[in-house]
Amino acid sequence: MAMDQLLVLLVSFVYVVHACGPDPRHDQSVYCNSQYVFTGILTQFDKSAEESTYRMFVTSNLKGHITSSLRQNVNVYSFGYMYSCAPPSATLNQEYLIYANEDPWTNQPRIKALHSVDQTKRLRNYDCYCKIDLKLPRSAPVINNVPKNSKCELTGVTDTCAVRNGYCGRDWSRLGQGACKWLTSTCS
Repeated sequence: MAMDQLLVLLVSFVYVVHACGPDPRHDQSVYCNSQYVFTGILTQFDKSAEESTYRMFVTSNLKGHITSSLRQNVNVYSFGYMYSCAPPSATLNQEYLIYANEDPWTNQPRIKALHSVDQTKRLRNYDCYCKIDLKLPRSAPVINNVPKNSKCELTGVTDTCAVRNGYCGRDWSRLGQGACKWLTSTCS
């Protein structure tokens, strides 16, 4: 009996310790798998152990429509401070770029990513028809079941300027759309 309890305790501890870590997906993959992408000014931020609520004044709908029209307030939600996956605190009256999905149980928008608004310009490069495979050390591979010419493969270290500022896009030619390949923006 004592051994069973010890085993349950150890498994629970490992689960809590490893329950959340950095999201290995590239920002393009997170963007492409988001229902809503919008910019907004944070007007209120409430944080509890279970849930964080961000009250946003929507300034633009970039993907999907988080509100029926611009210049409306909307609440978006995230985990509370007792979870290791909670997004970082945000500054009131600051404008942010937010990726969100509707929670199927509550029908409330849940934050997937929170960026400074200056990240908005890179979204125009993202090609959601190109998928990104990740094969990283000490991490389960992320493999997309699509033809090879419809994806890019990232291996090794992903915390480099070329990866952070790059994207998987089509090589367009006079003959139409080409294969997906990794394209990099300038690094400073």
